[in-house]
Amino acid sequence: MTDMAALLEGVDISYMQGDYTPAGEDFVIINASRANIGLTVGSCYRAQVAGAREAGKHVGHYFFNGNLDPVVCADFFIANLAYEVGDSLWLDVEAEPSTNTAAWDPAQALAFLNQVKTRLGVVPGVYLNKSLMDGMDWSAVVAVGAPLWIASYNPPPPPIRWWPTWTVWQYTSTPIDRNKAQTSLITAFTTPTLLEDDMRIQMIKTGDASGAIGTLNPDGTLDWLTADEFQALTRTGLVEPVHAEGDGTVWGILASRTARLRAQQGGDPVALAKSVSALLVPAVLAGIQANSGLSLTPEQVQAACETAIKDVFAHASA
Repeated sequence: MTDMAALLEGVDISYMQGDYTPAGEDFVIINASRANIGLTVGSCYRAQVAGAREAGKHVGHYFFNGNLDPVVCADFFIANLAYEVGDSLWLDVEAEPSTNTAAWDPAQALAFLNQVKTRLGVVPGVYLNKSLMDGMDWSAVVAVGAPLWIASYNPPPPPIRWWPTWTVWQYTSTPIDRNKAQTSLITAFTTPTLLEDDMRIQMIKTGDASGAIGTLNPDGTLDWLTADEFQALTRTGLVEPVHAEGDGTVWGILASRTARLRAQQGGDPVALAKSVSALLVPAVLAGIQANSGLSLTPEQVQAACETAIKDVFAHASA
């Protein structure tokens, strides 16, 4: 049985609550964009996010489904997010008769969720009423790790199908949508999944190329950024030194840093650095030996790379 006293209290709002001021609730879930009237960003969305953050609330963002391709919708959602790592993300699956909008089925929802996961490293949750939850097979959605936001206005919370439990329960819409949430609402979205392009090994090259930063490519070659480019990169706050060995410093770009950049840019920050997440240590070793000019033994290089990889994973999952 759920301990109701231990639950978080929150609201969900859209442009229809443009004058809403956060009060005693723990979280605010805000309509970011929708597809039931074409692809549209909420007219009050960014102001509402700013107000919730200023009030110290957990911020959630949701997308309302529509009669458009789910992958296109996911890209639009991402491109217009005022997202920070740790915010919760949600897909609102429901019909809207006034705009002839049908509720997405599990396959459409899954396409949206997978696209967001690919782009941001986070699986959004799914908002459903009890009829939709009971009427279709959501097991594939559960399997990708999507939390459940269930709408049911007859306390207590309803019996749940497919999911082991609910994360958010919308229990009334009067006078505003109000919700209870498990504490997992705060923790479930804190750490993005470490994506392939989040794993980087960066090195400052000394000697003739002093001041340039090298990115090790999967083929073992190194690309170099100028000192100005490197300074611009460090100003983003996305990079930090994770290991120093000999006359080289290994830098990591972490999942927790790049998730926000992906949201701001509407895509993966491939232009900032090449992915080396799939590299095996021998390939890393060969590339550094051939291109970096560092006076290190193979054992030192291998140890440095292994430490850097472990540190990046540790930082990204902390």
